[in-house]
Amino acid sequence: LMPLLFGHDATVAKWVEERMDGVFVMPHVAIGMLDKNGVLRGGFVLTVHNASTAELTLYSEDVVTNGMVRGFFQWCFGQLGVHRLQIRTERTNKKAKRAAPKMGLKFEGVAREFYGPGEDALLFYMTPDHCRWIKTNGKPIQNAQSASTVGREAKRVRSRRAKPEERQHGHGVQPA
Repeated sequence: LMPLLFGHDATVAKWVEERMDGVFVMPHVAIGMLDKNGVLRGGFVLTVHNASTAELTLYSEDVVTNGMVRGFFQWCFGQLGVHRLQIRTERTNKKAKRAAPKMGLKFEGVAREFYGPGEDALLFYMTPDHCRWIKTNGKPIQNAQSASTVGREAKRVRSRRAKPEERQHGHGVQPA
């Protein structure tokens, strides 16, 4: 069992960036996954797009358990108040194409040449109403906070736009 690490957004995001050869556009929030010795072995990073939408990047060097996934979705939809969660990944990322539907994200479509000529992106999404990880007795949990938490972060995006060379190449689930 790997416990989740909250409150260390910058540390977790930097750890994931180093393993994915990318840079996250601000604002973002993150949860780390620790092994039994307390060593960081994975991370869920949410990049905030606007007051209701965030994009997930997931990286793990170890098995991601159902408990970790449940904890992530409860945090994302319950505490942060995200309404729409999305994953964008390269068409060739077989691991992400399998993992996203297993976690309950629905395939939304293809963004043609998103990563450049001949390099399409696959899009997956989820809303709290369709998230099996946060339902109790068949009903969604109530949001602990409104989307204002995410909305405040989204306002900061305008003042911290990344330069083209700082933009992350891809989101999604990346192999270790």
